[in-house]
Amino acid sequence: MEVTYLRLAENIAVLRRICDKPIAPTRNDLITTDNRKGRALSLQDEVDIVNDISYLVSHSYQPGQVMAMCVEELSDEHSMIVSVATNDGSTSHLEGSLRGMADILQQQNLDARTNRSDALLNQVILRSEGRLSRRLDYVPSSGPGKIRESTTVLRLNAILDYATKADPELKQSQSELFILAKEMSRLAQVYIGLAHKKKAGSSSIEALLAIVKVTSKLWGHYSNTLLQLNTSAPNLNMKSETKEKFPSRIRHLGHYVHTAIRLLEFASKFNVFRSIHIRAVHVKPYDLSTATIRDQPECQQRFLCLESQNAGKTNEWQLKLTHAAIKGQEQVRKYTTQPQTQGSIRVHAEIQILCFYEQHPNARFPPRVLKSSKHACFLCDSFIKMHGKFHIPKTHGKLYELWMLPDLCDLDLGEKLKNNFIQVMKRFNEVLEEMISSSDLRVKQSLPEPDESCILSLVLSPHVASNTTIRPLSESKLPADPDTSFCTPIVDNPISSKLAPNPTRAEELNGRPEPLTLIAEGIPSISELPRNGNETVQVTNVTSPRPTLVLQQGKPSTYVFDKTETIARFHTPKIHVELSNEEARRLANINPLSKDENMFVAITVEVSWLGSDESNEMTTPKDHSINLESRWTELTAIDGILFTDEGLLMRKGVDVVRIRALHVDSRQGERRDSLYD
Repeated sequence: MEVTYLRLAENIAVLRRICDKPIAPTRNDLITTDNRKGRALSLQDEVDIVNDISYLVSHSYQPGQVMAMCVEELSDEHSMIVSVATNDGSTSHLEGSLRGMADILQQQNLDARTNRSDALLNQVILRSEGRLSRRLDYVPSSGPGKIRESTTVLRLNAILDYATKADPELKQSQSELFILAKEMSRLAQVYIGLAHKKKAGSSSIEALLAIVKVTSKLWGHYSNTLLQLNTSAPNLNMKSETKEKFPSRIRHLGHYVHTAIRLLEFASKFNVFRSIHIRAVHVKPYDLSTATIRDQPECQQRFLCLESQNAGKTNEWQLKLTHAAIKGQEQVRKYTTQPQTQGSIRVHAEIQILCFYEQHPNARFPPRVLKSSKHACFLCDSFIKMHGKFHIPKTHGKLYELWMLPDLCDLDLGEKLKNNFIQVMKRFNEVLEEMISSSDLRVKQSLPEPDESCILSLVLSPHVASNTTIRPLSESKLPADPDTSFCTPIVDNPISSKLAPNPTRAEELNGRPEPLTLIAEGIPSISELPRNGNETVQVTNVTSPRPTLVLQQGKPSTYVFDKTETIARFHTPKIHVELSNEEARRLANINPLSKDENMFVAITVEVSWLGSDESNEMTTPKDHSINLESRWTELTAIDGILFTDEGLLMRKGVDVVRIRALHVDSRQGERRDSLYD
């Protein structure tokens, strides 16, 4: 077994040096059949309950305190166990938070007529005050009479001021938005004043409770407007990260109220909330220092075999693999020469819970869902799916090197379970080695960093092969002007009928989605277009069904595709692009993820007319670029092209237009959530 663990450590170390994000963020589908077998909770109920508890109880940004949890129904049908683990084993704070929440949920089950949302939120804020405060992001104030200011609130006020200058009527037409923003500013100063004077206790908790209530209304009623205004407004003398993180911060603050209310509804409905037990789980990692020197040559020989398998690859790739293998083995040798007393290598929280239930296989209703305060890392997601007994909602696709499985001797499994676990470990190693030798990982993927805290409904594109193609218009519809190119992406594979919105009458008659009629709409002449192509166009045309942005060379423009803004046009003197929400979603490899027709995906795209120097530096492969001067032929776009560094490029002579996806949101009804911080 020592060789298996050493092999695992080296595989992880080598793979990370080749690619630290082996896959894109991926949403894992629920199983199609849900046989309750006497359970009170359906699989979807369990998903939602675990999701809500996890969101409310998460309290720390520290990697060691990333938590995972699950719920187990007990056979008496009136009880359940909430099992919780953290990466570093510190669970005392979480246990206290869960116990306080559980008491309120138990009361709600016995008396569903009483509104306990404030009581539950007070309990959450009491245990997670630091986390909420960080989402307000207080910094030293630059104004007189103020101690500290919230950059979240500063950004909110800044984008509203910017929008008002561009559209003076906005303040009147969206008066409630401005009233809520003003109230949030006032409450943020009240809270920081109390914190500065060390008046901790009920007053500061009440101030934060008021803030999350106001933010809930802000985000619930005006999320689309806030996203568009934030995208359109420049940094406004603030750090660029303030603009980037503003949607995530205000979204998370606004989600507490809805989550608490929904969890109380579950407590009122299901009797398993009548008695809630809390269980802390901790499993230690295998100590690599116990691996003997005789085990290491076997692992080294394995990598020589991997290199020989890649004899047909390029010299550059062989060198990269060799370098990664050398560095990876050097790193693992450090682990084998010192006992794991520092706690650097860990069993991630999700794997700890999985192993606990391997040790206790006789639960009548074992949990089916594991949920972390972060989306699962690549290794956790892969191992849990290979293990096959738990659903993990989503992975952010990132690989962490200090990841390890527990020592099977410590788990004390039965012979059959132990053999099964060993087989899973061996297959897991084989899959990692297949990825190491795969040419698919030659280029590191440019993907967002993982969420610290997330809602289960937060979704990003699955990493699946895309059949998206770029095709020309028919000869009869080509623009008459030889110097003008009009490009539209057309998607071959139609959206599944189970996932697509209700079709229009025209679509029903044709049996497929109605094609875009770009030329019939007319190509606007340059004289008809707005003279200024900067981002303020976004603000002044919030409700326009066909927003048109004239690109300025060297200056990127951003645009948010949502349910109301379905098509946008981007223009240079020679290149005209019309892009729809659906086309952007396909090119970014975003698929619909719910049967609910109210679920939709909002995508923020950046469109740039590149300067001559910037376009000359482009060394993109063929699949990234469309030459509008060449004879039009079908071109297959690579998977997730809008999330690559260089995006999708269109060329016309010396003019180059680039389209990239910057940010994606999924929203359903009042649940509007961030994909990543």
